[in-house]
Amino acid sequence: AVGDQLDKFGIRADTTVHAYATLVPDRKYFAEHPEYFALVGGRRIRQQEGGQLCLSNPSMRRVFAEELSAMIRANPRAGVYGICPNDGYGWCECENCRSLDTPADREKKNVNGRVADFVADICRRICQTEPEAMIGHYSYSNFADFMELLPEPPKNLLISFTQFHCYKHPIAAPECETNHPLNQRFRHILSKVENVYIYDY
Repeated sequence: AVGDQLDKFGIRADTTVHAYATLVPDRKYFAEHPEYFALVGGRRIRQQEGGQLCLSNPSMRRVFAEELSAMIRANPRAGVYGICPNDGYGWCECENCRSLDTPADREKKNVNGRVADFVADICRRICQTEPEAMIGHYSYSNFADFMELLPEPPKNLLISFTQFHCYKHPIAAPECETNHPLNQRFRHILSKVENVYIYDY
């Protein structure tokens, strides 16, 4: 809607945002393909009920990548195309999704393993179809450390490092009990993934 104005300033939009429900919407896929959606409490639930996607499902991954490619082609002005989970939890409890979780994930109720596997696959697919596109993903909540499990950081992946920093001190101030560990974590992520920026709440 504001693309022409952004172009005047050389600005490209970053669409890194909760995106599962946009790319694989309930209304389009749930009736015929409930297996694309999270199994929670013994049944497949819609995202509008608070669920995520079934990240281990290979057909869902193919559809996700196709929808994302179509979005990229339809919106070439954007600089980053987000593929983040829906806000909240509602993670799939199927055996295949759980098998992607690490022992540490299971102990702490995190999903780093499955998110890393999914992100690596989608980045690979998009690199083949839309090689110039950057793919954005959050590092927070119960998948904050997924990049630790990437076999090889995708060149087209951009990490949005989310944080609540202290405004009384510079962001890298070693004397600040809040900012110092955040800065250390940011630097660590930057050592793992080439493209990182800070999303500050």
